[in-house]
Amino acid sequence: MKKIFVIVAISLLFVMASSAVAMAKQEEIPNTVKPTDTFKLKQGYCLQVTAINITADKAWMQLTCANGDVVDNCVVYAGECFNLYDDGALIVETEQVTIFCGLIYNLVAIDDLVQYNKNTGNPILTMDNVVLVCNI
Repeated sequence: MKKIFVIVAISLLFVMASSAVAMAKQEEIPNTVKPTDTFKLKQGYCLQVTAINITADKAWMQLTCANGDVVDNCVVYAGECFNLYDDGALIVETEQVTIFCGLIYNLVAIDDLVQYNKNTGNPILTMDNVVLVCNI
């Protein structure tokens, strides 16, 4: 029982320290948003994390449109990148993904997200960091 308490206490300290570092970095980087369960993109799209496996090595990502219909989805592994499409047009391109399983929340941190215009293919949104929350 004592071991479990120590592990939980250390986990909480890690989460609190990570939050402080993330908040400090967020103030330094203007293209960062606060953690959210749905990241709203332009042209009515939304990016969500639907599920994270218990070992925190893969997450199920979804791209939805304004009416809530799923446009595309994929399973992404920690350390990899992913792309999401709408009718063959590239909408979202990302770099490295970091996945974290916590006691209250699971998180997916995305580095260098780019959204492209569905009609022209030109970049319309770039974000250095996006953090998505997946409730347990």
